[in-house]
Amino acid sequence: STRLVRAAAAAPVRMSAGVSSGVVPARLVSLAAELREAPDARARALALARLGASSELCADGSSLPPAGGQRVPGCTSVTYVAAAVDGEGVARLRGSSDAAISRGLLSLVVDGLDGSSAQEALRVTGASIRQLAALDGTVAPSRINGATVYGA
Repeated sequence: STRLVRAAAAAPVRMSAGVSSGVVPARLVSLAAELREAPDARARALALARLGASSELCADGSSLPPAGGQRVPGCTSVTYVAAAVDGEGVARLRGSSDAAISRGLLSLVVDGLDGSSAQEALRVTGASIRQLAALDGTVAPSRINGATVYGA
């Protein structure tokens, strides 16, 4: 989202012991906190859809996939992600998805990890994202499997 693009890259934040022993970029923690604060699974799903609609890094799927994008295996919608590391070791991610919830999940990962170090991005797992954002019961496991496939 515009808010994320303008946000300064904050220092990584440690996740609680129950989530992961790794370090999670502050932007991902902030986005996940917005989802976690939703009162129930339906509200979280709506928040995911809004996140996907507001992302500047994730297209709605009606356009071509991002340059270098690969189809996310295991995802039930048509979802692509492109990931690269620039010359300074910074992760750069883009994506597109044709489904609102999948685009929201993609935005959570892409907006949350874009601009972090490659090492930080690789330490984040699909399971830690699911737990950090309280996504269990909100989305089907097939919707979050792609994050695990790509090491996010």
